[in-house]
Amino acid sequence: MKQKVLTIIGVLILPLLGCAPDGGTANGDIDMHAHSLVSREMAVSIQSQHPYANDSREVFQVTAPQGAVTLTIHFDRLQVEEGYDYVLVYDGDAHLIRSITGHKDGESVLVGSPSAYIVMWSDGSVTDYGFEVTHISYSIVAPDPNPSDPVPADVGEPCEHRMPEGSECVEDAYCASDDTCHADGQCVIDSDCELLGNTWNHVMCTPGVAHCNEGVCAWECTSPDPQPSNPVWSWTRIMADGIESDHPYDNDYVHTWTIHRDGASKIRLHFSKIDMEEGYDYIVIRGSDTSETIQVDGYYEDVWSPEFTGDTVTIEIHTDYSVTKWGFEVDYAEYYEQLPQGHCNTDDDCSDGQACHQVMCTNPYEACYGECRAQ
Repeated sequence: MKQKVLTIIGVLILPLLGCAPDGGTANGDIDMHAHSLVSREMAVSIQSQHPYANDSREVFQVTAPQGAVTLTIHFDRLQVEEGYDYVLVYDGDAHLIRSITGHKDGESVLVGSPSAYIVMWSDGSVTDYGFEVTHISYSIVAPDPNPSDPVPADVGEPCEHRMPEGSECVEDAYCASDDTCHADGQCVIDSDCELLGNTWNHVMCTPGVAHCNEGVCAWECTSPDPQPSNPVWSWTRIMADGIESDHPYDNDYVHTWTIHRDGASKIRLHFSKIDMEEGYDYIVIRGSDTSETIQVDGYYEDVWSPEFTGDTVTIEIHTDYSVTKWGFEVDYAEYYEQLPQGHCNTDDDCSDGQACHQVMCTNPYEACYGECRAQ
């Protein structure tokens, strides 16, 4: 049955995506905490043939009004041959959300996007009533109660210098030299690292000077010291805590894990194991720059992810309605960061004539730097 369902996706649904409306955020990208959502209802008339035909492959598009971020399909009546015929619900990107069989009058399906597809799928014998939908509900972002008041801009958005300095952008962000909001600790030029509102942690030494290194603020100690005059950047390895799926994972499951380290300019992840049903279930790994995104299915052991730019990486798991596997586990991550003065990860982080001496650490989920000492 699953192979037939996937055929529907490729043949019937995907060609429609070119004309699907661009009215909101796709499933998995909705920030449910950033805004208040308001629910609305709308009358529709969407129904299969009554009764539906054998070998049916009917596709119905459902679209919420512009500005919607989610929609819910309410089936007034849903009656198909149990175990053989199905009503399939996909989101606007053709990801399967629900597979329904049997008599399920009153069934409701939440879709995390402003558009969806319903497929009436039947085999070669025995038919039933089909389905009928007379209304949907959808969510929109609540109107700003004070639209005349300036609203801080999000990271990546233009920031106008019309508010008190340091408050043009959302919390943990600031207005950089390119008039765009950047996360604290990120930068375009050296002077960004000294702007009001750009709060970031750095090595505590004076005198010193801030500068921008690969888009991340760094601090250079200028006092005499056996350490190199330039800041030392290195890959720091830290054990991952709880970055793994259930073993095995559940059907019809979507979840996101976040890996973050202040001051990191790059991150890479080590997977002890990845075991996802090939062609059906998958994980999505995404960096701070969303253009750096990969999708992984199948089986792997002891593998590294690519390097992702920035201080944050997210992992999303997406599973369909049948067959599960072991899942995945990240056992440790490496962060490319500026080291505290006098500390090291390898001998290469120390000055000539010095070596990196490892120290005893008690918390495996925190950085454990060595110390540069004379050989």
